[in-house]
Amino acid sequence: MLCGMVALDSRQDRARRVRYAATLDALAVETNPRYQPNQRGEGETYCNLFVADAVARLGGVLPLYLDAAGGRRSWLDVAGMLAWLKSPAGAAHWRAVSLEAAQQLANRGGPVIALWQPEAGIGHVALVRPGLEPVGARGPLIAHAGARNANSTDAATGFGGLERLAALHYFAARLPGV
Repeated sequence: MLCGMVALDSRQDRARRVRYAATLDALAVETNPRYQPNQRGEGETYCNLFVADAVARLGGVLPLYLDAAGGRRSWLDVAGMLAWLKSPAGAAHWRAVSLEAAQQLANRGGPVIALWQPEAGIGHVALVRPGLEPVGARGPLIAHAGARNANSTDAATGFGGLERLAALHYFAARLPGV
């Protein structure tokens, strides 16, 4: 139950929050070869793969591929993920939330993603970690895979600067009890 800016904590919320944090920790984004940047020597990063893996372990749905014409599968980059999240299929599993709600829901143990997509170019996606309320000036704590992977850093660092914080989209998984 939410009361103003403070979430009233239950044992179930605490257990979900501990599980959420433990899941992010177990994926070992900083050292796991699966998420290390530049594996093909093209400067590529694996933020979408890390987020999809974590969401799946937490019982959520976030596809990495969609079926395309001719029976082919299309890899979802961050722009594709954002389009899917805003689609009817995505809306069945996720809902757009404010920064404040994103932190409250992460603190209750629900998977929450933060996503930045410029008008042109490559975006970035991360998971909001359970953390302090209200959120500080550098944004919520996140876990992400990128040019420098981090299990716990602030959003300003992970997304490349304070100026990007206002452009972040937050989505919370529609899971029972969260």
